Amino acid sequence: MSKAERYRQIIEQTRVRFLQDATIKLQDIHAGLTSYNGLEEPDADAGLALANQIHRHVHAIKGLALTLSYAEIDELCGDMINYILNDPARIWKREHVDRLQQQVNQLQQLIDDARASSSIT
Repeated sequence: MSKAERYRQIIEQTRVRFLQDATIKLQDIHAGLTSYNGLEEPDADAGLALANQIHRHVHAIKGLALTLSYAEIDELCGDMINYILNDPARIWKREHVDRLQQQVNQLQQLIDDARASSSIT
């Protein structure tokens, strides 16, 4: 096997693992959103905790996305991180979480599209 073929194989294996890991992280984010949305009257602490959970996972996803040529995923993750960190004194209300929910749904679609176009089954 040539060095170029071995390199291509390593990149593809890394992409597969990245997308699997991103899927697990998104499942955890969706669970957090479901829990938050199940609260009758969520307080700011619940919103902040959810924002921190989303930040942690999205930051990890962003870390490899661009390296693996997933520019749209990288850009969306950057937008999400900037939204979360833009105003650290933000009182997290449902409207803020709703915006994050929309972004999470977009990220889910990008991950699903990447999985569909790769060799992951």
